[in-house]
Amino acid sequence: MEITVQWIRTSWTKESRGGEAASRRNAAPVGFALSHDAASFAHAIRMHERDGFKPNDSREDLSKTDP
Repeated sequence: MEITVQWIRTSWTKESRGGEAASRRNAAPVGFALSHDAASFAHAIRMHERDGFKPNDSREDLSKTDP
């Protein structure tokens, strides 16, 4: 059995609770395309307020994915 994990985390402060910043945050994708070798790692996506919610992806060992 193969398991594919896609872990997406969006972080923000009270500065992004309303207005234009909240619109950018709410427009952040909730899923991303996986690569062909996705079963061997966790596809981690992190989006932060400080960089305009730009997706930053990485490949992580499944046992070391930290929420």
